[in-house]
Amino acid sequence: MPLVDKSATVGGGAPSRLVVMRGVVVSGLGNIISRVIEMGVAVLLLRWLTIFEFGVYHLVISAYNFGTSFFLVGAQDVVVSEVTKNLTHDFKAARRIFSTYVIFVASVGILLWAIFFFGSGLVAHWFPSGAYYIKIVSFLFLLSPFETAYRLKFQIFLDFFWINLFRAFRDITMLIAISSLWFLMVFGAPEAVWAFLLATAIPIFLTWGWYNRRGLFTVPRLSEVVPTFRGIFFRYGKWAWIYTLVENMAKNFRPLLIRTFVGTEAVALISLSQSLNAYLASLFPIKEIFLPVFPRSTDDLQGLAFKAKKAVKYSIITFAFLAVLGALAAPVLVYLIFPKYVPALPFFFISLTVFRLNGFRSVISPLFVALRTQLFSFYISLLRIVTLFVAGTGLMYFFGIWGAAWEIVATNIVITVAAVLFLKKALPEWRFSFRSLFRVDSYDRKIFADLKNRIKNKLLSLRFQKEQRA
Repeated sequence: MPLVDKSATVGGGAPSRLVVMRGVVVSGLGNIISRVIEMGVAVLLLRWLTIFEFGVYHLVISAYNFGTSFFLVGAQDVVVSEVTKNLTHDFKAARRIFSTYVIFVASVGILLWAIFFFGSGLVAHWFPSGAYYIKIVSFLFLLSPFETAYRLKFQIFLDFFWINLFRAFRDITMLIAISSLWFLMVFGAPEAVWAFLLATAIPIFLTWGWYNRRGLFTVPRLSEVVPTFRGIFFRYGKWAWIYTLVENMAKNFRPLLIRTFVGTEAVALISLSQSLNAYLASLFPIKEIFLPVFPRSTDDLQGLAFKAKKAVKYSIITFAFLAVLGALAAPVLVYLIFPKYVPALPFFFISLTVFRLNGFRSVISPLFVALRTQLFSFYISLLRIVTLFVAGTGLMYFFGIWGAAWEIVATNIVITVAAVLFLKKALPEWRFSFRSLFRVDSYDRKIFADLKNRIKNKLLSLRFQKEQRA
């Protein structure tokens, strides 16, 4: 087997290793920029809203997020994977899959808009001003099919720049909308909700005007919609959206368990440590990079196994580097901005001991989608809940908040071991040795050389542009 997968090209163009490199660089920088802007938005909301208004704002946005769960977003990974597989050899099938899901989102969106808009008066009994907020947020459901269609196209066509630009449009629009509404009128919770609506709508219109890609949407015949719908939601995508629901259950169960055995303050401390972990992981969004790349190699399992091996290696190394970065930066950040959360730092350091395992699982998830073995992801989610309950109950009962921190470590180890076993079953050709983390082969040297040349060329280009302006 050759060390370099020469056939691994994307759409007959650049080799997949270059696509991944571009995706890592663009997505990493984009996430950093978005996080900075999001922090600015959070500061403005916290400064200009009262505690009660801030609670109302989050309550309304939570109602919208609850409604979006009916879009069965877990099936989106399947749509990206299946459309990607058919893009080059069966474009009609690719359009049919894409269009069927978008039509489903549009249908559910219209239904949710009607329920929220015309049923908003029902909340007035326990939340007098809630009807007004619910009517505003209802229009977000009408925007959802357009936002979903663009996000799916960005992933399918490997437009990593547009993935991040769309997010930047949203964050910058939110920042401008909040500032403008504050300047023009008294700023409160209603204005915050309107700003959120504008931050959703304006990026869609900007993208519609500037984004030029081959159209994927078409109106399929009813005879085509039914079997395609079954394929997305009940054949290949069944376990994907069920897996997403189970994952959400696990995320919401841990705080309840901590509050039951330790207390409310412990929930805040553990939640901050987990938020810092999530922020670090977002700097290397490996899942969204490999999700459209792996399906292109499913016809060559040896090649796919080789790519997965290298992806795991680079992800673990990168996440280990991010863990070191987090260990150095987090204390400074917390001491300067959130001093009352300094007691959360020890729990953050404990969670960093298994942080690099997130890199491994970030590669495994899109692999299961590409191989149509999302059932394994569902099993892992069930195992996560069981481990969380069993280990969490015992550790928190005997060790309190320290037990809550070590439960996170135990759960990460258990589900990572399970992921390895399931991956070997789904892709028997895959082999991995931890010694490879410390060994550089010809493929690695090629990757480093490509990256070095791209950075060098970019710097020379910037220097040339600067000289031209001078």
